[in-house]
Amino acid sequence: MLERLFDDPELLGLRATQPGHPAIAAYEAARLLTQPVSYEDEAAKLAALWLVTLDVATWAAPTHDGRDLRAIASDEAIRQLRTRISQPDQYLETMAELFTTGWLRSKGVPAVLVEEEGMPDVVVEGQTPPARVEIKRIRHTSSVNRVRRVIGKANKQFKKADAAHSGVLFIFIERDGTRLALDHGPPSDVRTHIAAAQHEMTSGHWRSVGAVVLSWDDVMVAPAPGGSGSTYFLTRRSVEISNTHAHSDDHPARNLDLGTTFVTRINYPAPLPNRQLDAVNLDGFVASQQFRQLSEFPAGIRPGHVAEVLADPHGRDVFDLDGTVVTLWAREVRAGPPGHVLLVETIERVGHPLEVTAAYRLFDSGHDLAELARRPSSAFGALLDRFGLEIRVGQKTGKFIERSVVLSGIDGSLQFVQGLGDRPDQLHVSCLVQVDEAGRSAKVSWAYAIDRSAYLSTMP
Repeated sequence: MLERLFDDPELLGLRATQPGHPAIAAYEAARLLTQPVSYEDEAAKLAALWLVTLDVATWAAPTHDGRDLRAIASDEAIRQLRTRISQPDQYLETMAELFTTGWLRSKGVPAVLVEEEGMPDVVVEGQTPPARVEIKRIRHTSSVNRVRRVIGKANKQFKKADAAHSGVLFIFIERDGTRLALDHGPPSDVRTHIAAAQHEMTSGHWRSVGAVVLSWDDVMVAPAPGGSGSTYFLTRRSVEISNTHAHSDDHPARNLDLGTTFVTRINYPAPLPNRQLDAVNLDGFVASQQFRQLSEFPAGIRPGHVAEVLADPHGRDVFDLDGTVVTLWAREVRAGPPGHVLLVETIERVGHPLEVTAAYRLFDSGHDLAELARRPSSAFGALLDRFGLEIRVGQKTGKFIERSVVLSGIDGSLQFVQGLGDRPDQLHVSCLVQVDEAGRSAKVSWAYAIDRSAYLSTMP
């Protein structure tokens, strides 16, 4: 379909002139089904495949009536569309226009994409006067002032088209895909734009905008038992915000929802719990190898889940240990049974990026989950109560040693944590160590040991 849209077999012409064009990445993603995909690349490639599929699904799907561009756009609009999509900075917004027009028609709304200078993108036929629809795309990192400007521009376009009636503005929020959703609600990077649109729709300034429909995509991942595979859910969600001061309320998007979900199951050729996982750098933090080995299989906690917790925690507790900052982050996860708390541990040293060292899912803890999520220290205590081992660090014993000093033995060796039993390979041992210059003593902090077998036995 991209070949037909660009009138360019295999996009060869586009590759020669604009090799970085986003349509080329989308085209390559469409080849995913015929190529092997590595575990590390599967999330990004699946997301790219889904997005291009979503963007064309409402108007390009082969059907008995031959639905295609000619069914949703005028000849002049098609000519201008082909000019605009060749420009990388206009490609995604143009695809959003095509998706919305096709989606409206799939709901029985006779929408047609038009291209008239200074006018809204879409005309809804069969009404007198015809209803109007405008489509915009913004980045999730855009300021809230960007929402105001987009609404203001759409108001001007609707007013020019028909000063007595209001139109509908669709705003697609483009996200980078780093974060994996933990529930079905709007994520924090979308909520700020929703709040901005709600403010503008009650301000009384933009009476020609009857409603704003904000839309975004999110991805959920559910691990299969034993690390044998993963199930991905990509959902296009939306929120409609009506204008209480609009000229009219008979706009074409009344009570319609953009909700669409694609589900893909990935089966691995062999269970992967014992594979080596390397540290990865994400925007704002490093997912350490230690964290990934402990948490990714079979607990199913991926760096993308951590990114969501760090961006939108329900609780956070910070501990300064002689210049090294340990932070506990917690988030209640309500999507799908059973509910649980996702607890994340990070450390930050001067001159180094934030590092994720561990993450845990707490199921059936006997505590109120919402309260645990608000108080990460309590969640950490619940984790230690259930799965922690008694350890000794220097002269101190317990399931958690915040600070202690270890002295070297007769042979000059330093044993930081003792009492680990005869199966240390079944444990996750955590501690921060600072050895003195002579090597005769060490300051040990934030020390604990988790029985991995007991912990993993609680995974659903």
